[in-house]
Amino acid sequence: RRLGFIFKAYRADFWWWEATEMTRKFMMTSLLIFVYPDDPAQMAAGAMITFAFLMLNITFQPFCSKNLNSLQSFTMLTQFLTLFVGIMLALSDIQQQQETGGGTVPSPAGTDRAIVSIMIVLINCTTLIFPFVRLFLNGSLADYYDRFLGVLSCLHRW
Repeated sequence: RRLGFIFKAYRADFWWWEATEMTRKFMMTSLLIFVYPDDPAQMAAGAMITFAFLMLNITFQPFCSKNLNSLQSFTMLTQFLTLFVGIMLALSDIQQQQETGGGTVPSPAGTDRAIVSIMIVLINCTTLIFPFVRLFLNGSLADYYDRFLGVLSCLHRW
């Protein structure tokens, strides 16, 4: 009972999935720092870990609702894309340093880097917007809006 809140989001036959999530988080935060430190290969290893757990999540669908499964898959896809773009940026920097002999990066590359950085921020911000878009596409947003108006009317009377 005390720990039921941890397992409540998962289907009964996937009560153990929280341990899988903790393994993924451990691999991404603690174990990954020992793999090719300060090298694009480190991000590649992180992308591979993320992709493997994304495939597990898509295959097993461990959460008790479609919305939670979709949100988890979407956030892992966002994490994978962030790491992938990070790999591209790191390799681009290495290539430019080799071409310029370790000199400074020309300004057009700086502009491209800024555009890619903005794209990364936008990709990650979509994770915040995704649940609302999902509700809107399901037609459930109207129910939440009606509840919200009900709460507002109760507060107004108070």
